[in-house]
Amino acid sequence: MSAREGDRLKVLHEVRKRLITQKQAAVELELSVRWVRTLLKRLGAGRRQCAATKAARTGFEPEDAGGGCGGTPVNPAGWKAGGRSCT
Repeated sequence: MSAREGDRLKVLHEVRKRLITQKQAAVELELSVRWVRTLLKRLGAGRRQCAATKAARTGFEPEDAGGGCGGTPVNPAGWKAGGRSCT
């Protein structure tokens, strides 16, 4: 995980703990409020952005993606048949 991703994760956790607002997080991360909400949903679902990105590039999800997705082949669009990257 890069330093930028670590900072993003830290800010999102602060939002989840209600230490800062979504709008403050958006300003700090230089993102839209809508994108902050999307990232919070992904974080809450236990997904990792890098897992979905790697799956789209390689056709396989990494073993450490969490949620039991280790090494699962995916279709060419980069998603499992159910439409979600991890369960």
